[in-house]
Amino acid sequence: MRALGIDIGTTKTVVISLEVETGAVRVCEHVATPTLSPTFEGEHIQDAAAIIREVKRMVDAHLTDDVCTIGISGQMHGIVYLDDKGETVSPLYTWQDTRGAAHAEALGISVGYGHATHAYNAENGLVPLDAVGYATVADAVACALCGVSTPVLHASNAASLGCFDIDKNRFVAPLKERYPYEVESGYRLLGSYRGVPVAIGIGDNQASVLGSGCRVGDLLVNVGTGSQVSMLSNTPVSGNGIETRPAFDGQYLLVGAALCGGRAYAMLHGFFCDVVEMATGKRPESLYEAMGAYQKNAPDASLRFDNTFCGTRQNPSRRGSINGIGTDNFTPEQFCIGILEGIVGELAELYGTIGLPVQGLVGAGNALRKNPLLKRLCEKRFGLSLHLPAYGEEAAVGAALYALISAKQIPDARAAATLIRGER
Repeated sequence: MRALGIDIGTTKTVVISLEVETGAVRVCEHVATPTLSPTFEGEHIQDAAAIIREVKRMVDAHLTDDVCTIGISGQMHGIVYLDDKGETVSPLYTWQDTRGAAHAEALGISVGYGHATHAYNAENGLVPLDAVGYATVADAVACALCGVSTPVLHASNAASLGCFDIDKNRFVAPLKERYPYEVESGYRLLGSYRGVPVAIGIGDNQASVLGSGCRVGDLLVNVGTGSQVSMLSNTPVSGNGIETRPAFDGQYLLVGAALCGGRAYAMLHGFFCDVVEMATGKRPESLYEAMGAYQKNAPDASLRFDNTFCGTRQNPSRRGSINGIGTDNFTPEQFCIGILEGIVGELAELYGTIGLPVQGLVGAGNALRKNPLLKRLCEKRFGLSLHLPAYGEEAAVGAALYALISAKQIPDARAAATLIRGER
């Protein structure tokens, strides 16, 4: 018996298959998440309709008779508008959208959060006339698969929009209008696709925690386009740059999120490609292998990178910097090493605000899998060996596990962690 897990990431969308009896995971297929060109400064949009088409195509290709349920995870904070049939009537405005910065400040939430983006769209006449509400991309995909007109938002997605009371499980002031959709804090199926039960969508952060087998005391270091440190807790914690988010089974998730993460390394790659194109007139397809060669016997970084190139959630206008430049270290090697240390340093600073003791260090995200030096730097900074699950795509795996719990195939998140860790 198998479960399919879908994850709609910022960079790619993936479908995995999880074998229920053994916990074995197989990546079925992945595609680049369809994007759109922005119309306005600060706008970051993706093609929601094309995302849905790609997800249906991939699910159809891998939906065999032994699939018992389907789970969906997706990038948080962003919104897509839905009509009264539950169909998308707008692009996906992603978490990187910065147009609503002033509205975010007025609402007391971070820039890029859905309610701030909606407030900007409403003020500027950009809300589609046939829209009756908005939800995350995972919710839109769930509606499309199940053919239902009204999504049910899991608390992990609802909280990512901002202005959400975790303990009361509802949106709160200062929202000016009543939010139209129901919120579920537990486990729930939304409907079915071709006769297979489909769970409501969940946030990719919570899905990654579930899919990596994390337990209380583990610190999850997740490096994708953005990056995060996350810890499960039985009590909420507040601090500068730290959010308390809903988790599963009555627990909280303490999160410190950096906006750049692996994007910083991609920026450096783009810079190197620009230099090659300037010198040769031809742009290389990829220089990642060459950049990786610098890291096999990497010395300590002598450049100090502040990787807040995209700002922070608290201060979107902040920008990064490079310190310690001298005549002997203005080199591609030191740039490669320094920017990786900058990724780790930003996450370590965020963890310091959480302030809870760490018993285990768990990694997630392709940046950690593809970059051994980044993994070593994490271990050095946190003083612990970093465990990477045997499979990739932790968020998609977490979506499959959530669906299995919702379909009552396994009892709870603790059982899910046991299955993923291979414990019997």
